[in-house]
Amino acid sequence: MPGSDEARGVRTGRANSCDRAGARVTGLRGRPSDMSNEHARQKRLERKRRKREERRRASSARAEPPDALLVAPPMSELLPRFAEPWIARLPADADEGLLKSVLSVAAFVWNGAVVGERPGPDLLAVGRELFRALGWAADFEEEARALGRRRATLFPEERRLFVGVDVARERGRMRVYAASALPSA
Repeated sequence: MPGSDEARGVRTGRANSCDRAGARVTGLRGRPSDMSNEHARQKRLERKRRKREERRRASSARAEPPDALLVAPPMSELLPRFAEPWIARLPADADEGLLKSVLSVAAFVWNGAVVGERPGPDLLAVGRELFRALGWAADFEEEARALGRRRATLFPEERRLFVGVDVARERGRMRVYAASALPSA
């Protein structure tokens, strides 16, 4: 438009006008444009993002999980499988106390097999008494050795020890509870 301020080259105060080639770009009030500040801010943010990614990559490389994460089965499932030859001999109407006694002695046999010890005199006495109370004519020491071999065959990599065994009747079924710990080095 002829006669307007813009046509005459007069600053109007509108956004980002330029006086001449190479001149500084000015904003509404003649201040340097925030474009250079915005560009610097974006560069800083990009540098931070790259550093963050490098730290993440470095930490994930150190803590890389194995390809297949192995989850050990609960000891409450292992104990009945381990002691199955003894559980199979129990009467059908065996109560929780009887099953707990058998599983507790079996847990002691398991622990001895894990640490590489033969049944001690206390365990032999308890085991013999249990077998006598159940009316089992078998020799406890031989049965304990056979159970130890069973552990080595069925669970060769398992190093956990039993630290507690309990049995409860729930909804008409026996439920086994077992607490375990890794042996100290």
